[in-house]
Order: sequence, then structure tokens, then C-alpha cells
Amino acid sequence: MPRGNSRKKMPVAATTTTTTKK
Repeated sequence: MPRGNSRKKMPVAATTTTTTKK
């Protein structure tokens, strides 16, 4: 999932987690 999508759905802190997951 792109960072932009997660960024809108999740808070800034979660965005970092998504990047690590990717």
C-alpha cells in the first residue's frame, strides 16, 4: 500500500511504521 494512502488513514506515527513494513 502506498505511503500516501496510509498517511491519510493513519496518524503520522503510523506512517513511519508503514514505511518500515514496506
